Amino acid sequence: DWRATREFYAHWEAFYSRRSFAYADKHDEREAPNRQVRRAMEKENRKCRDEQKKAWQKQVQELVAFVKKRDPRVKEAEKLAKERKEAEHKRREEALKRERRQRREARLAAHHQTEEEAAAERERAREERERAFLLDDDDDDDD
Repeated sequence: DWRATREFYAHWEAFYSRRSFAYADKHDEREAPNRQVRRAMEKENRKCRDEQKKAWQKQVQELVAFVKKRDPRVKEAEKLAKERKEAEHKRREEALKRERRQRREARLAAHHQTEEEAAAERERAREERERAFLLDDDDDDDD
């Protein structure tokens, strides 16, 4: 189940250790002769703990990345996601082509209609000229 797998990796990718990493301390703060030295020791110990914690976190992250990269469930999910994305892209491309074709056909139909209208108008004008010529010719015959 991809949902459980995704939750598993989400948990481990966001993993944060609650360990104290006290073993990384360099100084025993109880041996400090005064407060100022103890605070300096605490600061240095905190720095060592933080470095150790950061290294541990990095190890866990690298392990998670290593395992996730080789997990067949993840590979299958990525493959399906890629296929879905490609199918969606193809569907959009086809819709765009269809829309372009419809626009082109509408323009051609409009252009064809205007050509037909222009041809009909030319034909009417020609017929009117002929009628006018014939009427003019008839008027000449009456004289």
